[in-house]
Amino acid sequence: MALDSNSAAVICENETLANGYSLESCQIYVAYAVDSLQVGLIQLKYNASVDLTVKGQAVQTATFDTQFETIALTGYDQNYGHSLTVSKKAYQQTLRLNADIRYWPAFGDPDA
Repeated sequence: MALDSNSAAVICENETLANGYSLESCQIYVAYAVDSLQVGLIQLKYNASVDLTVKGQAVQTATFDTQFETIALTGYDQNYGHSLTVSKKAYQQTLRLNADIRYWPAFGDPDA
């Protein structure tokens, strides 16, 4: 996520834990430079009128091309993540793979 030096972004998502409990989880991303050995402060002001919820998984296609390979984002699978096709130009070889960044909350008792 690219932010200029005076901006911030908040992303909130409704998460359902393994025990069925649901909670709203938010993360803030702030572009804020602080010199070494210094302390910086950020003041947050909540604006309840702004909708911060994630708008679902939008499947998009994209292609990235270099002199060595072409990488194509071809879709999304809930179980396997983003589907990618990597075509190596020098070897005339095509690889298909899935990738995703996922996390699991490490707090609380999962059996509770």
